[in-house]
Amino acid sequence: MIVCGIVLLSGCEEAGVAREVQSLDGSTVNVRDFGAVGDGTHDDRAAIQAALNSGASFVLVPNGTYAIGTLGACNLSIPEKVTLYGESREGAILLQLPVPVQFTSVRLLRTGQCQNNPPLTRDVTVHDLTLDGNKASQPNNDEHRAGFFATAAENVYVHHVTSRNFTGDGFYFYNNTIPHVDHVLATGNVRDGLMLSGGVPSGSITDSTFIGNAAQQFDSEGGMEFNLVVRKNTIDGTGSNDYAMTVSGLSDAQRSGGWLIDQNTINGGVFFVWTSNMLFTSNTVMNPTTKPAVTGWRSNDGLVIRGNTLTNTQTSVASSAVVFLGGTGPGAVPSAVVSDNTLIVQGKAQSYGVRAEGCGTLDVRRNTIIGPGLPAPGYAGVALRASVTGQDFQTAYVRDNIIRNWGALGVTITGIKDNPAARLDTADVSYNTFDDTAGTMLTAMNLDSDGAHAAKDVRVVGNTLSGGCTTLMSGTMTGTHTQRTVTADRWVITP
Repeated sequence: MIVCGIVLLSGCEEAGVAREVQSLDGSTVNVRDFGAVGDGTHDDRAAIQAALNSGASFVLVPNGTYAIGTLGACNLSIPEKVTLYGESREGAILLQLPVPVQFTSVRLLRTGQCQNNPPLTRDVTVHDLTLDGNKASQPNNDEHRAGFFATAAENVYVHHVTSRNFTGDGFYFYNNTIPHVDHVLATGNVRDGLMLSGGVPSGSITDSTFIGNAAQQFDSEGGMEFNLVVRKNTIDGTGSNDYAMTVSGLSDAQRSGGWLIDQNTINGGVFFVWTSNMLFTSNTVMNPTTKPAVTGWRSNDGLVIRGNTLTNTQTSVASSAVVFLGGTGPGAVPSAVVSDNTLIVQGKAQSYGVRAEGCGTLDVRRNTIIGPGLPAPGYAGVALRASVTGQDFQTAYVRDNIIRNWGALGVTITGIKDNPAARLDTADVSYNTFDDTAGTMLTAMNLDSDGAHAAKDVRVVGNTLSGGCTTLMSGTMTGTHTQRTVTADRWVITP
């Protein structure tokens, strides 16, 4: 008996006919042999589900458009240790038929049993398919409908899969799922391109593209997500003013942590909240939105922003920053290292490079921070503000940076005027190069810009002035030693 191999889709059959592709041990089945038609109109749900439930380890979907209806609140579910794959990514299409309005949260393709809180499923693989949500024909925009949905699934492998046109998310990984995702595309979905939620203990998303989805392109929320590697993806939110990427925990006490976000190309802003020990490294961010290129909001302990090129291009709103770090109250303040980046603002005068308000500790070091070269009184390359009453901004280092062409100043320190309870304990502004080639940043720094006397102890040493920037300090805090108040707050300022 001659048996065709998995990769030999012709030669044993008539040209253009995709029939059973069976390995020697009988572990591969073809959905057409269970009655699937693939003509785009016949409901092939039952046939494909029968193939998935057959006990075979591999289920082949030949090229064609397979219309998938619902059974109650389910489309298709993949059992444990089963691989579902298409003959080709572009040619093998699963198309979601209109879902009756009474059924919510219907997912075209999901892991494990079709039920709430299903038992753990292991080792599911999906590759070389297109999932289409058919959003133009759906009777309602149920935002909880997704193309691929994995819950309580250990080691889910998804590669070379397109998920498009869903009224919810393209890919959704939930509740103790460990995803391994590469070379996927999520586009045209009404909510997110990819969602992580409910507690994801580890996983990876690499070499994939998330573009043209209506909300976030990449979203993490509603759970504690740990130890994710997000590398070499294209995350493109150009068509939306929402964040392109959101990384979130569940609360201040339940944070996500330990991610590596590395070597991605991101169009839009990135948002961190309720996280610990996040590495954001070697990414290229081109941000046309009104949001900062990178935001660390509320509790973020150990956020490292290093080796990136971050550019803001919007011109419509004032006071945006390339990197913005904001605390909201005692116990809800970020701490971060911002080092070895190139930070650029193009076109909007009233902008900041790094704007930090109410932080714990901040280290801004070895960056090149380039402004738009347009005059804007009060705006600076690095702006430090003590803004949280009841918890001091503990330490700020601004060292070894090149700061060029901001609206007025290289570095500012402010507080809350007439409120001595909001203080910056220690600041070190040293060994920076302040360079002006646009005639806008004639003074390097003002360390009491609003007269709030926010800083307690500031060291300024070894800075270099170049171009049109010829004045080190403006305001009243000039000289080698100046006693600030009767409480012995002090400035330590040397050339």
